[in-house]
Amino acid sequence: MTNYRYKISQMHASSDKYGACEVCGKSVTDVYYQSEARQMAGGRWTHLGCKALFGHSKCLEGARR
Repeated sequence: MTNYRYKISQMHASSDKYGACEVCGKSVTDVYYQSEARQMAGGRWTHLGCKALFGHSKCLEGARR
């Protein structure tokens, strides 16, 4: 089983700057950015093959693996 970890950050801007939510496609008043990392054999973490998304915090949390 692959382990994943996530970092979510508030961007302090709206869809006017970052565009619509990349999960639901709707306008966002407070955009968040989420990056995903996965654990490799040996315990190291990588972003290779992982997702990074902008959108509503609830949408981003729902897009996690």
